[in-house]
Amino acid sequence: MIKDVLVVGWDGAEPSLINKLLSRGRLPNLARLIASGRQTHLRSTIRPESSVAWTSFATGVNPGQHGIFGFMRFQPDFYHTRLVSSTDVKQPFFWEVLSRHGYRVGILNMPMTYPPRPVNGWLVCGMMTPSSASTFTYPSELSAWLLKRKYVIDSDPIDLTGLDREAYVEHLASLVRMRTEIACDLLSQGEHHLGIVVFTELDRLQHFFWADMDAHHPFHPERPLPDAIYAHYEALDDSLGELLRLTGQDTEVIVMSDHGFGPFARRFYVNSWLIGEGFLRLKEERASIEGNFTLMLLNVVKKIGFMRLLKQRFFDKRSIVKAVEQNLFIDLIDWTSTKAWFSEAGGIRINLKGREPQGAVCETDKECVIEDIIRRLKNIRIDNRNIFSIVSRAEELYRGSELAFCPDIILLPLYDPHNPYLNYQINSYNKNDLNQVFSSSFPRSGDHFLYGYFASNKKTEEPVSEITDLTRYIMSKFDVKSDSPYAPEDRRLQQIKHSDEEAVKRRLRALGYLE
Repeated sequence: MIKDVLVVGWDGAEPSLINKLLSRGRLPNLARLIASGRQTHLRSTIRPESSVAWTSFATGVNPGQHGIFGFMRFQPDFYHTRLVSSTDVKQPFFWEVLSRHGYRVGILNMPMTYPPRPVNGWLVCGMMTPSSASTFTYPSELSAWLLKRKYVIDSDPIDLTGLDREAYVEHLASLVRMRTEIACDLLSQGEHHLGIVVFTELDRLQHFFWADMDAHHPFHPERPLPDAIYAHYEALDDSLGELLRLTGQDTEVIVMSDHGFGPFARRFYVNSWLIGEGFLRLKEERASIEGNFTLMLLNVVKKIGFMRLLKQRFFDKRSIVKAVEQNLFIDLIDWTSTKAWFSEAGGIRINLKGREPQGAVCETDKECVIEDIIRRLKNIRIDNRNIFSIVSRAEELYRGSELAFCPDIILLPLYDPHNPYLNYQINSYNKNDLNQVFSSSFPRSGDHFLYGYFASNKKTEEPVSEITDLTRYIMSKFDVKSDSPYAPEDRRLQQIKHSDEEAVKRRLRALGYLE
């Protein structure tokens, strides 16, 4: 049972869709919850990326303090980035603080928690966990119990499953039912002061099925499933009803999302734009990296039966080719003549002397280069409309000791909730045409918006408007202080292995988060 607080996370839940369904009576459990409490928009992080947003919720601090600015992280003296993990989070998760003060917690499917860190209770890692072959729980023996129950750690994007569209919709709904059943079984074992259950399936569905709801979306399919997303919200509401049975009369129940969602149809390749503007230079003029001999050889190897089996035994499908493509682009850059580049670590980084391996910009010139890039990006207009809502220096948005691992310029597209043609996803480059700045986002038709959702069964005057406000609000329910410095209790925690890293990257690429 859950004594004090239950948090139910609906990854990517969009407030406008929730309110539409509430008005139609399709979310009865959520309706009963807010009838005795409240609901509002919840401002996500800048950028509203799951890695940044969930970590900000989990720690209650901004990225400059917790150190996660994207799915990738800069490495000292190296231009290649690496995947982030819980070992990169430089602040305690708020449930760890509660654990140290004797409160028992149960955390299921929380993104950005792999590898698992110790708690007073139990924790099951979510998004960014490589596979079930790794230890993805605390305590570690919980992993075996979950696998016997056929537990699925994360929901793959549709093009990695081999399922048709109808089967994929049902697959995601079945994962919600499975996760709810597991949550109820675990949380019913003894008393918990805090329970957190996160469902990420909605995010996956909305990325690929948003156009099904909108006949005017350019990617509206010939055989749409217009109710697929709405029905999934209903499945989440059914799940909420089951979880409410684990709570007492005084338990505060919170439903929240890490960001909102909306339509989009286009991509903006920042590195291609930087090439065109003269800030990034390649060692040789070329239109793509597709003709590279190494890639050609690897693609031939993929077609040879024995070599293909060998590759799939030790690596994930297509991971080698993708890894080589990314490395080739970085290695193609003439760093001695490059002033700036876009990194999947979260934004544009200045190639600064003394900080980067082959820095080309002096400290005295850094601000001028930043100002020039910001000015030019703000002047980009399509259909008499700017495409960015935010183009800012990192220190204007974040604060803290981890800014050294942050890009220098942060970009946030300007979103229109009604017109997908006006909305852009930010990416690095197009491997088929390194000079292409804009392209279609197909098959992804939905993407993250800045404002997520918050609801509670309790009425209170305490404001909860940003995702970190919610963390502080939850902590206020307990008699603890969270100002003690974080020191990892488990020294065995290691970075994600290279082969595991490629498995995670494969999922992130399918969602459009990485190249």
